[in-house]
Amino acid sequence: MPAVRVLAKELAVPLRLGAAVLVWSLWSVAGALSRCRVDSEELFGDLSRLRGVDTLWLVSVALAAAVGLWLTWGETRWGSWALLLTRPVRRRRVVALKLLAGALVVLPVTALPIALLHGWVAWSGQAAWPYDPASAAALWRGWLAVPAWYLACFSTGLPARPTTAWRWLPLAGAAVLARGLGFVERPGWLALAVSAALAVGALLEAERMDWG
Repeated sequence: MPAVRVLAKELAVPLRLGAAVLVWSLWSVAGALSRCRVDSEELFGDLSRLRGVDTLWLVSVALAAAVGLWLTWGETRWGSWALLLTRPVRRRRVVALKLLAGALVVLPVTALPIALLHGWVAWSGQAAWPYDPASAAALWRGWLAVPAWYLACFSTGLPARPTTAWRWLPLAGAAVLARGLGFVERPGWLALAVSAALAVGALLEAERMDWG
Protein backbone atom coordinates (compact mmCIF):
# COMPACT_ATOMS: atom_id res chain seq x y z
CA MET A 1 0.00 0.00 0.00
CA PRO A 2 1.36 3.47 -0.91
CA ALA A 3 0.33 5.00 2.41
CA VAL A 4 2.16 2.28 4.33
CA ARG A 5 5.32 2.80 2.27
CA VAL A 6 5.21 6.55 2.91
CA LEU A 7 4.81 6.02 6.64
CA ALA A 8 7.60 3.44 6.69
CA LYS A 9 9.90 6.01 5.14
CA GLU A 10 8.85 8.66 7.66
CA LEU A 11 9.47 6.28 10.55
CA ALA A 12 13.11 5.74 9.65
CA VAL A 13 14.31 8.46 12.04
CA PRO A 14 11.88 7.58 14.89
CA LEU A 15 12.94 3.94 14.64
CA ARG A 16 16.60 4.91 14.96
CA LEU A 17 15.80 7.11 17.94
CA GLY A 18 13.74 4.33 19.49
CA ALA A 19 16.52 1.79 19.03
CA ALA A 20 19.06 4.14 20.61
CA VAL A 21 16.80 4.87 23.58
CA LEU A 22 16.01 1.19 24.06
CA VAL A 23 19.69 0.22 24.10
CA TRP A 24 20.49 3.04 26.54
CA SER A 25 17.56 2.15 28.80
CA LEU A 26 18.41 -1.55 28.91
CA TRP A 27 22.05 -0.70 29.59
CA SER A 28 20.98 1.59 32.46
CA VAL A 29 18.71 -1.07 33.96
CA ALA A 30 21.42 -3.73 33.67
CA GLY A 31 23.94 -1.39 35.29
CA ALA A 32 21.56 -0.57 38.13
CA LEU A 33 20.93 -4.23 38.86
CA SER A 34 24.61 -5.13 38.65
CA ARG A 35 25.33 -2.61 41.41
CA CYS A 36 22.77 -4.22 43.73
CA ARG A 37 23.28 -7.42 45.64
CA VAL A 38 20.47 -9.94 45.42
CA ASP A 39 19.57 -9.22 49.04
CA SER A 40 20.12 -5.48 48.74
CA GLU A 41 17.63 -3.28 50.56
CA GLU A 42 17.42 -1.17 47.40
CA LEU A 43 15.42 -3.95 45.77
CA PHE A 44 12.77 -3.80 48.49
CA GLY A 45 11.87 -0.13 48.12
CA ASP A 46 11.02 2.21 45.28
CA LEU A 47 12.75 0.87 42.16
CA SER A 48 12.55 4.29 40.54
CA ARG A 49 15.23 5.48 42.97
CA LEU A 50 17.84 3.02 41.73
CA ARG A 51 20.84 4.79 40.27
CA GLY A 52 20.58 4.60 36.49
CA VAL A 53 16.85 3.88 36.59
CA ASP A 54 15.88 7.28 37.98
CA THR A 55 16.42 8.90 34.56
CA LEU A 56 14.26 6.49 32.57
CA TRP A 57 11.24 8.77 32.76
CA LEU A 58 13.06 11.79 31.39
CA VAL A 59 14.49 9.79 28.50
CA SER A 60 11.08 8.27 27.75
CA VAL A 61 9.40 11.70 27.65
CA ALA A 62 12.19 13.04 25.43
CA LEU A 63 11.66 10.18 22.98
CA ALA A 64 7.88 10.68 23.00
CA ALA A 65 8.28 14.40 22.32
CA ALA A 66 10.87 13.89 19.58
CA VAL A 67 8.82 11.29 17.70
CA GLY A 68 5.56 13.23 18.06
CA LEU A 69 7.09 16.45 16.77
CA TRP A 70 8.97 14.69 13.98
CA LEU A 71 5.79 13.16 12.56
CA THR A 72 3.84 16.43 12.42
CA TRP A 73 6.02 19.48 12.99
CA GLY A 74 8.38 18.39 10.24
CA GLU A 75 5.53 18.17 7.73
CA THR A 76 4.24 21.57 8.82
CA ARG A 77 7.64 23.24 8.72
CA TRP A 78 8.54 21.85 5.31
CA GLY A 79 5.06 22.51 3.90
CA SER A 80 4.67 18.92 2.77
CA TRP A 81 1.20 18.24 4.18
CA ALA A 82 -0.44 19.27 0.89
CA LEU A 83 1.77 16.84 -1.04
CA LEU A 84 1.08 14.02 1.43
CA LEU A 85 -2.66 14.60 1.17
CA THR A 86 -2.86 14.66 -2.61
CA ARG A 87 -3.73 10.96 -2.52
CA PRO A 88 -7.46 10.09 -2.50
CA VAL A 89 -7.55 9.29 1.21
CA ARG A 90 -9.31 11.03 4.09
CA ARG A 91 -7.21 13.48 6.07
CA ARG A 92 -8.24 11.82 9.30
CA ARG A 93 -6.90 8.50 8.08
CA VAL A 94 -3.50 10.00 7.21
CA VAL A 95 -3.21 11.58 10.66
CA ALA A 96 -4.44 8.39 12.35
CA LEU A 97 -1.84 6.26 10.54
CA LYS A 98 0.95 8.64 11.50
CA LEU A 99 -0.26 8.75 15.10
CA LEU A 100 -0.50 4.95 15.34
CA ALA A 101 2.88 4.40 13.68
CA GLY A 102 4.62 6.68 16.16
CA ALA A 103 2.85 5.08 19.10
CA LEU A 104 4.08 1.66 17.99
CA VAL A 105 7.62 2.99 18.34
CA VAL A 106 7.30 5.03 21.53
CA LEU A 107 5.16 2.85 23.78
CA PRO A 108 6.98 -0.52 23.52
CA VAL A 109 10.42 1.10 23.67
CA THR A 110 9.60 2.99 26.87
CA ALA A 111 7.65 0.19 28.56
CA LEU A 112 10.00 -2.74 27.88
CA PRO A 113 12.86 -1.67 30.22
CA ILE A 114 10.41 -1.15 33.10
CA ALA A 115 8.75 -4.50 32.46
CA LEU A 116 12.12 -6.30 32.37
CA LEU A 117 13.27 -4.61 35.58
CA HIS A 118 9.98 -5.40 37.27
CA GLY A 119 10.10 -9.01 36.11
CA TRP A 120 13.73 -9.54 37.12
CA VAL A 121 13.19 -8.29 40.66
CA ALA A 122 9.93 -10.23 41.02
CA TRP A 123 11.45 -13.48 39.76
CA SER A 124 11.91 -16.12 42.43
CA GLY A 125 15.36 -15.93 43.99
CA GLN A 126 16.27 -12.49 42.67
CA ALA A 127 14.96 -10.51 45.64
CA ALA A 128 13.62 -11.17 49.07
CA TRP A 129 10.15 -12.61 49.24
CA PRO A 130 7.30 -11.91 49.41
CA TYR A 131 7.82 -9.49 46.57
CA ASP A 132 5.92 -6.21 46.78
CA PRO A 133 4.61 -5.11 43.34
CA ALA A 134 4.29 -1.57 44.69
CA SER A 135 8.06 -1.21 44.40
CA ALA A 136 7.62 -0.57 40.67
CA ALA A 137 4.48 1.56 41.04
CA ALA A 138 6.35 4.86 40.66
CA LEU A 139 7.99 3.67 37.44
CA TRP A 140 4.67 2.64 35.91
CA ARG A 141 2.95 5.77 37.15
CA GLY A 142 5.57 7.87 35.39
CA TRP A 143 5.22 5.80 32.22
CA LEU A 144 1.47 6.46 32.13
CA ALA A 145 2.24 10.06 31.17
CA VAL A 146 4.41 9.05 28.18
CA PRO A 147 1.46 8.44 25.77
CA ALA A 148 0.01 11.84 26.70
CA TRP A 149 3.33 13.60 26.05
CA TYR A 150 3.60 11.85 22.68
CA LEU A 151 0.05 12.78 21.68
CA ALA A 152 0.45 16.35 22.93
CA CYS A 153 3.63 16.91 20.91
CA PHE A 154 2.04 15.23 17.92
CA SER A 155 -0.96 17.59 18.15
CA THR A 156 1.24 20.64 18.67
CA GLY A 157 3.01 19.96 15.40
CA LEU A 158 -0.18 20.00 13.33
CA PRO A 159 -0.68 23.03 11.03
CA ALA A 160 -1.20 26.44 12.62
CA ARG A 161 -4.18 26.69 14.94
CA PRO A 162 -6.42 29.76 15.41
CA THR A 163 -4.22 31.17 18.18
CA THR A 164 -0.77 30.50 19.59
CA ALA A 165 -2.28 29.62 22.98
CA TRP A 166 -4.48 26.99 21.36
CA ARG A 167 -1.43 25.39 19.73
CA TRP A 168 0.26 24.79 23.08
CA LEU A 169 -2.87 23.67 24.92
CA PRO A 170 -2.17 19.91 24.48
CA LEU A 171 1.25 20.32 26.10
CA ALA A 172 -0.40 22.02 29.07
CA GLY A 173 -2.77 19.05 29.38
CA ALA A 174 0.11 16.56 29.35
CA ALA A 175 1.99 18.58 31.97
CA VAL A 176 -1.04 18.71 34.26
CA LEU A 177 -1.51 14.94 33.84
CA ALA A 178 2.13 14.19 34.66
CA ARG A 179 1.84 16.32 37.79
CA GLY A 180 -1.49 14.90 38.87
CA LEU A 181 -0.78 11.19 38.48
CA GLY A 182 0.76 11.04 41.93
CA PHE A 183 -2.34 12.46 43.59
CA VAL A 184 -5.10 10.19 42.27
CA GLU A 185 -6.08 6.75 43.43
CA ARG A 186 -6.39 5.28 39.92
CA PRO A 187 -3.83 7.01 37.71
CA GLY A 188 -4.37 4.56 34.86
CA TRP A 189 -7.91 5.75 34.23
CA LEU A 190 -6.86 9.39 34.33
CA ALA A 191 -4.01 8.78 31.90
CA LEU A 192 -6.32 6.84 29.58
CA ALA A 193 -8.93 9.60 29.61
CA VAL A 194 -6.41 12.37 28.87
CA SER A 195 -4.64 10.36 26.16
CA ALA A 196 -7.97 9.46 24.53
CA ALA A 197 -9.03 13.11 24.57
CA LEU A 198 -5.76 14.19 22.94
CA ALA A 199 -6.03 11.49 20.26
CA VAL A 200 -9.65 12.30 19.45
CA GLY A 201 -8.83 16.01 19.37
CA ALA A 202 -6.03 15.45 16.85
CA LEU A 203 -8.28 13.34 14.61
CA LEU A 204 -11.15 15.83 14.71
CA GLU A 205 -8.79 18.66 13.98
CA ALA A 206 -7.42 16.82 10.97
CA GLU A 207 -10.69 17.32 9.09
CA ARG A 208 -10.99 21.06 9.56
CA MET A 209 -7.42 22.37 9.42
CA ASP A 210 -5.90 24.27 6.53
CA TRP A 211 -3.23 21.89 5.25
CA GLY A 212 -1.96 24.10 2.48
